[in-house]
Amino acid sequence: MKYSRVDMSHAVEIKDTHHSTNFGNRRFDFKASIEAERDFFRRARKSKAPQHYHAYIKSPAWAQRRQQYFSKFGRACAKCGTTRRTQLHHIVYSARGREKDKHLSPLCRSHHDEFHSLYGSKGNMTREWNEYLKQ
Repeated sequence: MKYSRVDMSHAVEIKDTHHSTNFGNRRFDFKASIEAERDFFRRARKSKAPQHYHAYIKSPAWAQRRQQYFSKFGRACAKCGTTRRTQLHHIVYSARGREKDKHLSPLCRSHHDEFHSLYGSKGNMTREWNEYLKQ
């Protein structure tokens, strides 16, 4: 299920006009709506699915984090050692935005695709990662 950034289903209908506005023929308290949306995204971050992952991967924050990792550890694929077409693989998706170095590992594109075709994606893939490296 996809959710828009502004999901009006969380809005709270009110009778006074303080911090509210008309939306169609109803009034909504946007402070309460924003707080409900924050709660929704806090719960989503705790889920196993890597929600909004693609938006994060395209963000400047990820570009900076990826460069920081490659500067510190290099770009060699953990499976074959090549440095061509290397991507930074998330071993733990649930830590998105606050990844520790141990939650990341470089993989060439072919091994990255192979890993996900074998194991898919979920919040914590440490067990699958260790199994994959032993193959």
